[in-house]
Amino acid sequence: MVWNGAAQDLTLKNGKLRLTAAGYQPASLHKNERLPGATLDFTVTPFAVVMGTVSKDPDMVSLCRLKAEHFIDGWRDWQKRDPRVFKDTEITDADMAKYSLLLVGGPEANRVTSKLAAKLPLRITTDRIVIDGKEFPVKDAAVQMLYPNPPNPERYVWIAAGTSTDGMYFAGLNPQGLYDWDYIIVDGVIPAYKQKSSALQTRIISGMFDYNWRFSETLTQAGDKEIRAKGRLRHRPEADFAVNPKLLESYAGRYQIGEGMPVELVKDGDRLLVKQHGQAEGMELLPETETSFYLPGYDVWISFVQDASGKVTGLIGYQNGDFEGKKLD
Repeated sequence: MVWNGAAQDLTLKNGKLRLTAAGYQPASLHKNERLPGATLDFTVTPFAVVMGTVSKDPDMVSLCRLKAEHFIDGWRDWQKRDPRVFKDTEITDADMAKYSLLLVGGPEANRVTSKLAAKLPLRITTDRIVIDGKEFPVKDAAVQMLYPNPPNPERYVWIAAGTSTDGMYFAGLNPQGLYDWDYIIVDGVIPAYKQKSSALQTRIISGMFDYNWRFSETLTQAGDKEIRAKGRLRHRPEADFAVNPKLLESYAGRYQIGEGMPVELVKDGDRLLVKQHGQAEGMELLPETETSFYLPGYDVWISFVQDASGKVTGLIGYQNGDFEGKKLD
């Protein structure tokens, strides 16, 4: 076998050939073929969503529920069935050990996260996130981290938490848009309009643990400082924020985005829904300002464009890159 330029002689043992890197010294907790890491692997294990309910901030409780619901809706749309779901106050110790756990909410917001916190390499305060001893000074940021489940190292925990309620707003949970990383830290920065960039460049950090589930500087990628400095900064809207109904009415219509089928926006009471071709029910766009909206389940941000007379002529949007839509009606 020639691997990385070096020839090695291998001998079959129990019908297997095992190739080992020089200097490989696995600890008692290490990555293997059954638990290789990266959040892409989470949903191939038996898993459960654990919704945080214990925060003293009612807005955080609402956000944890909303984030969990976005994941649940995305899973149902993708797999045509509901995932297992528990409230953090109702899950048993046996189920905590039986399943991989998507923990929605940090230690102050989720009872299970708090119970496991001492055995996880994650610390969160209002101004920093610490991953296995490595500090990242942040403000209003969200972290997602994958790690072996302390009650059962054959399963995972996937934690989604924020340094604040405003930070938790940016924890996007989409089962079809999982990250090929063990952890990411994000905030409200998206690139300047028409600035070519990737999600790696706008995040604060993306990283993988090493084979012993330890932090490794060489396995991290920091965001691009220049792109982040020039970017647009989104904010969580106030809890009681609402858009003028007449404005919502003006946004309704069909929009041509790229060469695909038109996307339809529908006013439903005080909500704005987006429907793609063939969808019976729409997905709610959450207002951030009078003209800007967010589709959390797919991490899509859009802003409406008006002409000099105030007529809505189209939209611009961002989802790992900019896009434009022309209003057809």
